[in-house]
Amino acid sequence: MATAVFCFYNENKPFISGLHTIIAKEKEATLDNGYKEYCFSNPLVRKQFIKIATGATVYGISKTSIKQIKIPLPPVEEQRTIAKTLKGLDNKIQNEKEKLEPLINLKKSLMQTLLTGKVRVKVDDEVMSQ
Repeated sequence: MATAVFCFYNENKPFISGLHTIIAKEKEATLDNGYKEYCFSNPLVRKQFIKIATGATVYGISKTSIKQIKIPLPPVEEQRTIAKTLKGLDNKIQNEKEKLEPLINLKKSLMQTLLTGKVRVKVDDEVMSQ
């Protein structure tokens, strides 16, 4: 699976691109950095990258090919709002996953205790006859 990594240039430090790195810089600031993160991970946009990528083991995209990629481009302010909303949802999902993990472990532990017979559960006769 192809992976894209975005490095944001810090004016005070040098940036050296390697053999499998291209530097693609916008001529005009039309994409918010937060929006880029979500936009380029979108399956429809990723399909476009995969379609034009070339190579056998390491894939690459030329600067001219990258111009063919079509992405939704709302105004920058709307992009910021979209990115902020999606980031908030990602954080909420992560928080819920962190809450869920100990509960799953507790359930496994309780099931193991019950299934090994270490703890017996009394069952009412009424429940058994239903």
